[in-house]
Amino acid sequence: MKGVDDAFLGVGDKPGLDIWCIMGSNLIAIEKSLHGKFYTGNTYIILSTVELKSGVRQHNVHYWVGEEAKEEDCLMASDKAIELDVALGSNTVQYRETQGEESDKFLSYFKPCIIPIQGSLSSHMRISGDKSKDTTMFRCEGEHVARVTEVPFSRSSLDHKAVFVVDTESKIFLFSGCNSSMQTRAKALDVVKHLKENRHCGRCEIATIEDGKLVGDSDAGDFWNLFGGYAPIPRDVQDTIMTELMTTSSKKLFWINKRNLVPVETNLLEREMLNSDRNYILDCGTEVFLWMGMTTLVSERRTSVTALEDYVRCEGRQSNACSVILTEGHETVEFKMHFQHWPKNAVPKLYEAGREKVAAIFKHQGYDVTEIPEDKPRHVISSNGSLKVWLVDNGSVTLLCTEEQEQLYNGDCYIVRCSYIEDRKDYHLFFAWSGLNSVNEDRVAAASLMSGMADSVKGHAVVAQVFEGREPEMFFLLFKSLIIFKGGRSMAYKNLVSQRSDTNGWYQKNGVALFRVQGLKHDCIRAIQVDLPLKQSLLVREGSEPDRFWEALGGRSEYSKEKQVKDWPADPHLYTCHFEQGLFKAKEVFSFSQDDLVTEEILILDCVEELHIWVGHQSGVLSKEQALDIGKMFLQAGIHQDGRRSIETTMYIVTEGDEPRFFTSFFNWDYSKQTKPTQVVVVVFAAEKVAGDIVVGADHARAASGGEDVHLGLYREATQGEITGGAVAVAVDAFAVSEKPLLRRLVAGVVELDAVHGGAAAVPALAARVGGGGCHRDPSPAVSFS
Repeated sequence: MKGVDDAFLGVGDKPGLDIWCIMGSNLIAIEKSLHGKFYTGNTYIILSTVELKSGVRQHNVHYWVGEEAKEEDCLMASDKAIELDVALGSNTVQYRETQGEESDKFLSYFKPCIIPIQGSLSSHMRISGDKSKDTTMFRCEGEHVARVTEVPFSRSSLDHKAVFVVDTESKIFLFSGCNSSMQTRAKALDVVKHLKENRHCGRCEIATIEDGKLVGDSDAGDFWNLFGGYAPIPRDVQDTIMTELMTTSSKKLFWINKRNLVPVETNLLEREMLNSDRNYILDCGTEVFLWMGMTTLVSERRTSVTALEDYVRCEGRQSNACSVILTEGHETVEFKMHFQHWPKNAVPKLYEAGREKVAAIFKHQGYDVTEIPEDKPRHVISSNGSLKVWLVDNGSVTLLCTEEQEQLYNGDCYIVRCSYIEDRKDYHLFFAWSGLNSVNEDRVAAASLMSGMADSVKGHAVVAQVFEGREPEMFFLLFKSLIIFKGGRSMAYKNLVSQRSDTNGWYQKNGVALFRVQGLKHDCIRAIQVDLPLKQSLLVREGSEPDRFWEALGGRSEYSKEKQVKDWPADPHLYTCHFEQGLFKAKEVFSFSQDDLVTEEILILDCVEELHIWVGHQSGVLSKEQALDIGKMFLQAGIHQDGRRSIETTMYIVTEGDEPRFFTSFFNWDYSKQTKPTQVVVVVFAAEKVAGDIVVGADHARAASGGEDVHLGLYREATQGEITGGAVAVAVDAFAVSEKPLLRRLVAGVVELDAVHGGAAAVPALAARVGGGGCHRDPSPAVSFS
């Protein structure tokens, strides 16, 4: 291909990563085993290829710039990124990544972390930087991706907000700031494991240090001795300058005229402002976008990229500002959100033509191919369930008899419950269904009553709010046949209708009604009453249409003859949600997995046509109604979709520990790690004092931790030495004992128990102090209680 580097020919056909390092004027392909190893003196091109469910391949191009990289390498990287975009049909999104300021999307490719290596990669693939084993210190931040930055080995580098890793020749220290989150600590522990395996070949000790808690810990003493002795860490100071920049910056739009920026004067951004024959820069404060029209020349695009580089350096802007480069027709959701109205894009299903070609090849080879099976559909609930339906009326519910539960009215609200057994567990799926003409009073009551009913059942409960006309396919699968009549029976609806004096169209047994019937399967048919036509209808069969039929439609023309089938949910995106200064914030979690479902958080799995709101036990959400409100805020924010979605989009509320298979099917789910409500177990071990320290029997400790090494530094905090004696109690998350590593889920520490004086009372007291829901003694404790 003319004007494209040979290294880019044929790439992007398979899902995964391709990485090249810029060395002089050449691109050196990096083998898979070395992915994630970046040198501070180099610049890299990274191509991420993902195949979507539609069959379309999604390409993201990143060029990573090391802090010691040469200026000419940086310029070449931006040029090569444009070349790679051209080679892939100009449908990529390009990201400029600078060392220490990488995007979450980029970091998600290289879990658990990337730690840039000092020096550069020579043409012989050797390190020319420092290879000594001097003590190094890293700052770890981030809750779903680990953002690791090497900092000066100094006490002044420590603070209370982050987690720090100090890597010495024989031991790795993990220092957790008192204001750091549990998620950050867990990610930092992954970093420690990474260092242990990759820098120490698995042979080194690990010590954990709690900010401000010494308690005579020898590991803490060793840690502070590295800095010349213990000294308190100053309080954290908020970065007010950055906060002000993020909150006060306004959006600025420029079009690029021969590397010069021409401001576009406007108060509101509209899609119509972007012309296909121009390139634009959109400055949104914390990120800068370069939008390139589809008819612009490659030379113009290269000039625009240079203009972008110049812009982020000017006016005091940091050169490490997040820069995103995109082409018309391939805009990201983050870019579209800055515009008032963005038309919905039709995503071509490129796989259809491919399926036909494959079928033709098989037929030519003698195979009798009538149909190539579709991809395996998403898992739905078990068919062995029992169904119950309640009518919501006047703030209460009335159970419908079996004959009536498949006959709903569009002026009413109902609660539908399907109880079924799956994986030898009892599940209850609740739907609050709101008819098209139902009143808000009944809708609010339905959500509240459903939440209460779900909390009262035994087993695993999941609730969902659905609206007529937007029901998921799973809702209709609960009914063998479903009829939706016009009208209603609730008092609130009848009062509304009586005020309007309008009962036209209500279903009457002795009257005439018109129904739209949908569904081809005998066990999933629905009939919905629609308005009667004002004139007499005439039956017309396809292929036998009279001329006046086509005249009424404006003339005969070609039309689609394919059956319209409702798609299964599109490629899902996961978002973590929180409130910042009273404002709702959502942030995407890239390359997500089950481990991203953290008990302290609320996460939304967005499948476009439906939302799954996952609620962790320690997230602070007290009811399923609150979770529904968070889902509405997410929809109102207009995140991850083309144009604003209806507030009536289906929402499922999934509580931690109650995940059904139709939710877990979006993850590579490991049921051995399935989270459950926290319960505290207090295990008592034999112990002895050695030089004033506590030594736990190693066999007991390893048995309780599932084979993991036990580090007393994490435990020794429960009572601060208030109880003394000859035994040790370990309070841990009951369900974490079977998980690895145990250290992720600890809730308390080691204390010395008095086995004679008050020991029996001390164990439940300890459990209460750490917030547990139960207490259990080791079945064969080394110390008996009196």
